[in-house]
Amino acid sequence: IGSDAPVMAARRPKSAIAKGSTKQGNSLAGKLGAKLATQMANKRPGAQGGKAVQRPKVQVKGSQSAGGGTAGGGHTIVLAQDTSQKSSRNWNQHDTLDQALNAFITLYEAQLRKLNPQAATLSYTVQDLHTYVDSLHDLSMLVFDANTRQYAPRGKPFIKAQLLTRLKKAAAGQ
Repeated sequence: IGSDAPVMAARRPKSAIAKGSTKQGNSLAGKLGAKLATQMANKRPGAQGGKAVQRPKVQVKGSQSAGGGTAGGGHTIVLAQDTSQKSSRNWNQHDTLDQALNAFITLYEAQLRKLNPQAATLSYTVQDLHTYVDSLHDLSMLVFDANTRQYAPRGKPFIKAQLLTRLKKAAAGQ
């Protein structure tokens, strides 16, 4: 606009999620989680005028804070990237962490069936499942914590630990 200063081209920041960063403020997962938590807070009843509707308090059994351990987990968003190509990025959402883990195991079993179509039954170890997790270019989850009303970003180590716990429970139940 009448200035002789050179115009700088806008640079697109590199994806923090591809680097495996789990800092909520800097990663794509953290930013998406914060945005979703804000949107959910803005959608509370009565916020748009009219009569306020009383919402029941929901207690998630066995949930802990986003800080560690086994999160009972509310709404969960799974972010995955199979290869280094951006076109392989995908996401899906589930009502609970358990449903997200079940869906992930089902996806792994579908991959095994593709590789072994002649096998009548599938068998795999926890180490095989962990190797599959490590083979993905990127994998993370956003797990809603009802106590803080935020999405906590979770990386591969958390997912591996949750899968191990889940499979131990399934083996004990048989």
